[in-house]
Amino acid sequence: MFLFAVHTRTEEIEDEKKKKLARLCELLGLRSERDTEGTVLRVLEFMIVSGPGHVSATSLSRESGLNRITCLHHLKRLSISGLVARQHGTYSMSVDLDQYVEIRMQKMMEEFKAMKRLAREIETQMENE
Repeated sequence: MFLFAVHTRTEEIEDEKKKKLARLCELLGLRSERDTEGTVLRVLEFMIVSGPGHVSATSLSRESGLNRITCLHHLKRLSISGLVARQHGTYSMSVDLDQYVEIRMQKMMEEFKAMKRLAREIETQMENE
């Protein structure tokens, strides 16, 4: 009975981690509507667990059970986002998730400041016409 309770609790913790990762990916725009099976989450989770080492799409495919083309697709998207770095045909995390969110937050603040400046310029120009 005790072993079952421990196993069930471990599953609950894993489910909660996966839900949090899914929510973070959703907020960051890393998961597309086409990804109905959440394969990007599996790829990202694998990359996080792999640590700083470099991973090929072939080894990721073999370990995760995902199609190699699917792995390449998600690795490319994660690379474009800046979360994963590509080097000599292998991939690794370029920053940890916390750093990535911080970088994105700073970029968004810069974009909002630019929007605010533009809005002021437009209003000033329209008022002077």
